[in-house]
Parts: sequence; C-alpha cells; structure tokens
Amino acid sequence: MPALQKITIAPELTFDVLAAGDDGAPLVLLLHGFAESMHCWRAQMITLADMGYRALAPIRAIPRATTSTA
Repeated sequence: MPALQKITIAPELTFDVLAAGDDGAPLVLLLHGFAESMHCWRAQMITLADMGYRALAPIRAIPRATTSTA
C-alpha cells in the first residue's frame, strides 16, 4: 500500500511523495499534471510495487526548501 514519505534530493531539497515498493528496487517516477493529484497513480503504484519496482509520485510540483533564506 502506498505511504506518504519525504525524500531528500540534496541537503536543502526535500519532496513529499507517495511511495510504494522497496527502497533498493528500480525507481519509477510518476508525475501528474494540473488538476490531478498523486492519488491518480494509487492503483498503478500497487501494481508496480508488486512487480518489484519502487514507485514515487510527488505531492507538489515545486520542491520545498528545508531551510529559510530570509
């Protein structure tokens, strides 16, 4: 079952994602367009995880910085 997680790409670049599958498995990145959400990929994520892949669907299109630059 997909679960909400945070992934860090760089020291100050973190994404909120819906994730399914094992951490070490080959990665499939599922992107959605405007007016859709990560939930549109839920069924595909379960199938991909069952096939041995790690599926990630970002919650937001623009990453959040983890620290303030003010």
